[in-house]
This record gives sequence, C-alpha cells and structure tokens, in this order.
Amino acid sequence: EVEIGELWICFPEDYNEHMKKAMLYAQRANIPVRHYTDGDILTLGGATVAVWKLEGKKTELNDCSAQFYITYGERTMLMAADLEGPGQSKFVELKGEKLKADILKYPHHGIEKLRDVYMEAVAPKFMFVTNNLNENAGRKYIRNCGVPSGYTVPGFLYLATDGRTWVADRIPSEIKY
Repeated sequence: EVEIGELWICFPEDYNEHMKKAMLYAQRANIPVRHYTDGDILTLGGATVAVWKLEGKKTELNDCSAQFYITYGERTMLMAADLEGPGQSKFVELKGEKLKADILKYPHHGIEKLRDVYMEAVAPKFMFVTNNLNENAGRKYIRNCGVPSGYTVPGFLYLATDGRTWVADRIPSEIKY
C-alpha cells in the first residue's frame, strides 16, 4: 500500500533468503535497487546521512547492519541499526568522539544493555526504541540510565528539528505495528 521509489540495501543481493525475496519483489514491482556501504554520504532533503558499516567474515550479521549518522544544521541523530555489543565496541574504537549524537535510535530494538563505552561516546540527550515493548536487559538499562527515552509501539514517535532544536512527540495508537 506504500509507493516505493527505491530500495536501499547494504547487504549483497544474495546474502540470505530475506535479501533474495526482497530482490525478487523489487524486480517484480520494477523498483530500482541502490547499494550503499561504509563511507557513503547520502542526502535526504537538507540532511546529510553518513553510512557507517562494519565489514568482514568474523563480524556478526547484526553488527554488519549499517548505521546512519544524520546531520541537519547543528542537530545530529545516530540510527544504530541492529548493532550488538562487539560492534558497539568496534565503532567506539573506529569513530570515538564522532559518535556523539543528540538522539540515539537504540540498537537492535532495545534488546540488550548498551556497552558503557558506546553510551559514553554517543552521550545522547534522548533515545528511542523501535518495535519492542518486552521486558529485557535493554529496557531495564534504558529505565535506569537517566536518559529520556521513547518507544515506537504501540503508536508512533514523531521527531523533528529545524537544525537548532529537537521536538519529540508521542502519538498513541491502539494499533500495534
């Protein structure tokens, strides 16, 4: 029900069965596929999106998911994808202070506690979790870390910036997405 102009992927088209299905659906629907990888700079309106991605056979699948570091004016957001503990430590080693962001999309649906070095490097003023309300180590960590946070389910989380100030608003919904 949603018009898709382009499918962006960071894994090889034949990486696994999910990717193979996505490629088949994109081909059937005549949707162009765009490949991106570590170091790419994308633009989205007036925002720049730096792609950060770990590569290598020893790297776990979730740690290979691409992070997006979004900058708009003076404001920043780190979309941490499905990054797990080892990947968090590796990014601190690679990026250090460059990880600092106003807002952190908490990695991997908030399942696990963040590594302390990663949390210190990002130093977010706000965090949000996508698609998970389960009680787990991540949720306990979020509750106790002292950083304001929000969840995208049930309902929606609306984030907006003019490049100077962030606005975060919770939009409740009975529908669970």
